[in-house]
Amino acid sequence: TGMSSFDSCGGKVIPTEEQIRIFSQQEFDSISAVPSYFTYWLRTAVEMLKRGEIKPLSHLKGVFLGGEPVSPALRQYFKDRGRELSVHPGFRIVESLGMTETKWAFMECEEGSGIHLNPKFYFWELLDPETRMPVGEGRPGVLVFSHIGWRGTVFIRYWTGDLIRGGLRWEKCRFCGRTYPLLFGSICRAVKDFTKIKGTRVNLLDLIGAVRDTEGVSSFRIILDKEVPGDEFSRDIILVRVVLKQGESREVVEKRIKDHVKAVTEVTPDKVVFEVDEKALEGELFQKTGIKAEYLVDKRPTHI
Repeated sequence: TGMSSFDSCGGKVIPTEEQIRIFSQQEFDSISAVPSYFTYWLRTAVEMLKRGEIKPLSHLKGVFLGGEPVSPALRQYFKDRGRELSVHPGFRIVESLGMTETKWAFMECEEGSGIHLNPKFYFWELLDPETRMPVGEGRPGVLVFSHIGWRGTVFIRYWTGDLIRGGLRWEKCRFCGRTYPLLFGSICRAVKDFTKIKGTRVNLLDLIGAVRDTEGVSSFRIILDKEVPGDEFSRDIILVRVVLKQGESREVVEKRIKDHVKAVTEVTPDKVVFEVDEKALEGELFQKTGIKAEYLVDKRPTHI
């Protein structure tokens, strides 16, 4: 990368607390992470700072995020936790997009600039997920690309499956002054991130975001199941497991969660269960990979 760097290989290889100690001791100035893990990383760092185990992270200037969407509320959460850690005044959050098929990674030149795609070796388009026809500039669509001037394996209109909600625009970047095809988020999976719950088509990222952004929620996990477990013809149920922020009322937060989820997705959680062991719940979130949080588990026998 042309700079000093340290790869933690995720929380399963080096425990999060130890990562944070190394980060603090060596005074690294940036971090690259998946948003869900960075949420946990920051929260753990705040707790360690309060206990006096690390010094303020005033050397932290920015984070490069990829692999998951970053909602405005989640972005604000990162900023708030950053202030608690006394990060650098110029702290910035930069989003990126990369995949094996492109053999490349693309990112914003500055926070909020839009992801700068390569126009020399790739031809980029956004297609309507239903008709597979190109959409207009700034309109949402699924990202596809064709190689330009490549040898060997060449992709033509490769369907990435990434739904770009903010659209694609060819324009001059207001930060770096260069003209690129720019992607504007958020980015979600066109098929995988949608499901039917109680007959309603639901964007799973919206469902997760609705719970996460509810005031008073510290940690959470969503379970989709059947009223009669194992019976694919019984009614869908939504169970939300929650750890409260200190000083919050269970009754108040439960109502907030149900109202917020209903407003965002048109479906209402059937039950909210309050947990007391936040570390145990967060351990479940990262038990598969140690890097990406599994905020939602679908236990239904048939994914409709």
